[in-house]
Amino acid sequence: MQSSVVRAASVVAFGSVALAGCAAFGTGTSQSTGVSRVSRYGTEAEVLATVVEVKRTGRAQNISNRAVRLPVQEFYPMTRFDYELPAACGGYAFRVYESGTTQILEYTLVGADGTELSIRDYVAGTNPFIKPGLWTALDHTADSVSFMMTDFAETKSLIIPEVYSKGLVTGLPEMLKRDLGAEYRRAVHAAAACDQPLVAGR
Repeated sequence: MQSSVVRAASVVAFGSVALAGCAAFGTGTSQSTGVSRVSRYGTEAEVLATVVEVKRTGRAQNISNRAVRLPVQEFYPMTRFDYELPAACGGYAFRVYESGTTQILEYTLVGADGTELSIRDYVAGTNPFIKPGLWTALDHTADSVSFMMTDFAETKSLIIPEVYSKGLVTGLPEMLKRDLGAEYRRAVHAAAACDQPLVAGR
């Protein structure tokens, strides 16, 4: 299952430009009223608990703010924390990136054939639509940053409805978002429930 999901995500990364164009409200944009939604994957409590464990036991390293390709360029120095769950808890690998007010939890999905896909969940930041759990503003896979779209929504005012931007969102297809989301939810649940000693670094 994991290998097929990783391969599908890699293939879709190359085809997302066409998909984004079909769903776009102008180039690289989408309207909330016209895009189907999937529920968030990973509860807030479990995602935040995972972040705490990564920072508490993981290996910290200062890196350049340009070392990681993100949807929005960070301007403050960045710190990366690495850790891996023990085998008894699934052996899932995570990273936390911090820069200024931005905090990102990254889960590395590894297929049976050894292929890897990094899934990034923006946990905190300046965008008010960022929330722990996939797929809210700025959440993405590492190989699909180029295919993100601006998500527009309309106010519920009956008198003068207004359109506003909720920020960049992934352009991945809904089915793939569900599959990746399920893998992410499984990993953070295991991390939050793990009572074994954690392994720093990878």
